[in-house]
Amino acid sequence: MTEVVRYLTRKVDAALRPLTAAQASPRALLQADLARARAELDNVKQAILQGILTSTTREMLETCERRVADLEAQLRTPSSGLPRWRSPPLSKVISAISARRSGPTWRTRGRSSRNFSAK
Repeated sequence: MTEVVRYLTRKVDAALRPLTAAQASPRALLQADLARARAELDNVKQAILQGILTSTTREMLETCERRVADLEAQLRTPSSGLPRWRSPPLSKVISAISARRSGPTWRTRGRSSRNFSAK
């Protein structure tokens, strides 16, 4: 039975590894959003320079400027400095649980399983 668990653990870890490695940091996502927002702002500015000045372009300009300012402010604020939490591999979780269960101090609801008596 433990061989089956080990096999499944290896397969699950292998399947999750690419997914967790491909995750971008929140800062990188903000920087990408800022680049897109600046590109949109430049497009609106170009439209205005070409003479397309309407209430819609004015509204778009204000919206884009606000978006760029918000993203720049978010990037200026320092991150919490705490490391990102990553879940441990499933194999380590299973081995930790197995080690606790097989040890002499396994307890059930705060009482030693050897001293537990039904009343």
